[in-house]
Amino acid sequence: AERARAAQAAFVDALHRADIEQLARALADDPKLLDAVDALRRTPLHLAAHSNACGAIEMLCARGARVSAEAGDGFTPLHFACAKGNVDAAKALVAKGANPRGMTYKSENALHLALVGNASHKLVTYLLRKRVNVLAVSKKGKSVKDCVREDCEPETREAIEKAIEEAETAKTEAEAAKEAGGGAVEVGSSIGPSIGPSIGPSIGPSIGPSVG
Repeated sequence: AERARAAQAAFVDALHRADIEQLARALADDPKLLDAVDALRRTPLHLAAHSNACGAIEMLCARGARVSAEAGDGFTPLHFACAKGNVDAAKALVAKGANPRGMTYKSENALHLALVGNASHKLVTYLLRKRVNVLAVSKKGKSVKDCVREDCEPETREAIEKAIEEAETAKTEAEAAKEAGGGAVEVGSSIGPSIGPSIGPSIGPSIGPSVG
C-alpha cells in the first residue's frame, strides 16, 4: 500500500511538472493511474489541464484518457482549462474531442468560467468561435454577461457585447421564422449538462483550484 501511494504521488508530481517520460513510466507500471481520481473526482487529465501541460494532455489522450470525464461538480478538463485561462490546454482538449459547449452541474459553460477567471481575450474569442452559448444562464441566474469583470481586457468586453447582440438578433429572427412556419433555426444553444461521474481509484489529496 505504501509503495502504491508513493507511485501515485510521483505520478501527480510528474503531471504538474509535465514530465512526459516519468508519466509514461508510471503508466507502464500501473495503467490504472490513467483514470484514477482524487478526493474531488478529478482525473489526471483535469490536473494536466489545470497546469496547462499540453504535452501531458496529448500523452494522456493518446493512451485513452476520457476528455469528457467529470469531477464531482461536473467540471470537465476543458472547464478546468478555461477557469484557469489556459488557452493552449483548451485548444488541445477540443482537438481531442472535448465538447466546448458542455456545462457543469450548475449550468455554467466555458464562457462563464473563463470570464470569472478573467481569461485572456484570446481564450474568450476562441470559445465564441466554438459557438459556446453567450446567452446561457446558470442555475443561480448568472448570465455570461454577468461574469464579465470590471478589470477585464476592453477587447473582451467588446467581444462579449457584440456576440450577445448577434445572438439575440439571431434568436429573434429564428423565433419569427418559426412563427411564420419556416421551422426552428438553431442559434447555438449549449449542449449539456453531461451526465455521469468520473470513476476510478483515488490518487491522493485534492490538487488545484477549489471548484463548486
